[in-house]
Amino acid sequence: MKLLKLCGDNFRNYSAFEWEPQAGLNVLVGDNAQGKTNLLEAINILATGKSWRTSRDLEIIGPQGDATWLFGLVENTYTTSKLEFRLGRGKQIAVNGKPVRKYSDLLGKLLVVTFTPDNLELVKGSPHSRRKFLDQCLVQISESYSHNLTGYNKALQQRNSLLREGMGRKSLLEPWNEQLVAFGVQLMIYRFKALERLGELTCRYQDYLSEEKEQLSLAYQPAVPMPQKRTAQAWAAVFYQQLERELPQERIRGGTLTGPQRDDLLFLIDGKELKLYGSQGQQRTAALALHLAALAHLEEQMGERPLLLLDDVLSELDRGRRERLFDLIDSGTQTILTTTAADLWEQRNCWQIVAGTISRL
Repeated sequence: MKLLKLCGDNFRNYSAFEWEPQAGLNVLVGDNAQGKTNLLEAINILATGKSWRTSRDLEIIGPQGDATWLFGLVENTYTTSKLEFRLGRGKQIAVNGKPVRKYSDLLGKLLVVTFTPDNLELVKGSPHSRRKFLDQCLVQISESYSHNLTGYNKALQQRNSLLREGMGRKSLLEPWNEQLVAFGVQLMIYRFKALERLGELTCRYQDYLSEEKEQLSLAYQPAVPMPQKRTAQAWAAVFYQQLERELPQERIRGGTLTGPQRDDLLFLIDGKELKLYGSQGQQRTAALALHLAALAHLEEQMGERPLLLLDDVLSELDRGRRERLFDLIDSGTQTILTTTAADLWEQRNCWQIVAGTISRL
């Protein structure tokens, strides 16, 4: 998969831009706050319909008007797709000129894995950050997962609203309990299966990045315990039991206390929890290994190599890990990297970003 062209109007600090990234490695050089990350955000929006940086859509609109527009031309093995995103009074997304009515219709058109400085804190950060990373990966793979995640979040919002308003009677909660369990069990099954493969791949990349000094493994930690009999029906029964048991506390605290929204992913190094016993270097290497695993897993599932977006993370890695990272990124991976250090790169496929303008170095 390759991004052939990226265009935009009134997006963040860009009044207008048109850029044609090349195959392989592309380097965006510039001081901080010049717009390097904004270009990666634009790519991510075209891929998913959403920004990873904000939940407030209007924040991405630039100062020259009350609307923004993004366009991407994407080539994969069999076809070329035109992706458009418009935001003003409403949000409009189109693929090859046809309106997209739900985010799942974007699946497979542009696959991305994004690695930012915040992701370096993935291991020791909050469970929310790990769930978010996993969801961002899986919604690109499976329309079913996207459907179940959307359904679960809507049911969770309605149930939490009742609990907050002191309306936590069983008769009112039961319809939402049914939806939580139906959608939630499918999410947990998919996460469990995906993490088995992601764990294998992450361990492989960790071995290489650390020169086989560390044995890394991943462990799925669902908030609803996995039953001995691994069936959807058995897991649903456990979920219902937990909802019943937690209800008195939920009424007091005004929110749902169990379910996939409280899942976690554990990183284990030589059998010990990495965020408690690992060094900062080990934690950052594990986060990088997980992103490379996601890249490989997306390719396995979708038959296309995703774009790799690296936002100013190399300065946080030591020289050895940087060199081994680029050994792992082959020329078949279109990689877009941002940095403030122009002297580290050859002039090939290198662009300078200054105050929302792009020029070839």
